Amino acid sequence: MKLFLEVLMICDEMGLIGKEMFAIDGCKLPSNASKEWSGTKADLQKKKEKMEKAIKQIIVRHQERDRTETDQAVLEKEEQYIATLKAKVKKIKTWLSDNDDKPAAAGTAPEEQHHDNESATMKTSHGVVQGYNGVAMVDSKHQVVVHAAATGGSNPQY
Repeated sequence: MKLFLEVLMICDEMGLIGKEMFAIDGCKLPSNASKEWSGTKADLQKKKEKMEKAIKQIIVRHQERDRTETDQAVLEKEEQYIATLKAKVKKIKTWLSDNDDKPAAAGTAPEEQHHDNESATMKTSHGVVQGYNGVAMVDSKHQVVVHAAATGGSNPQY
């Protein structure tokens, strides 16, 4: 940020910034985040509970199969699935305990994003993306970028 300001000051000293008209434009940029882990805290809590229930059901099936001696390959596959579900449950529990709710519009539940809580779900011409709204402000005289930002929402504050 400091370097950007220094470049702007040099551009201003060189007369490259007209200070009369600025153009603002933006675009929606996808983030490196999974839609699977998006939702409200209540959604993530339900997902965690569903996974915990699945783990319990698989363990009950294991115990029944242990009594009847079932195929070892099936048991190993289910053990691996249990480990995967437990890891996801742990990830959700940790995230829920470490993160506060994001601010939301009045009367709505805040959407959370497990991997990138600063990003937001946004409608685009190509569907819905999890990402950012990238905005740039350019001086009309020489097209010098005087401000740029990436915000996790469809209505950024300039």
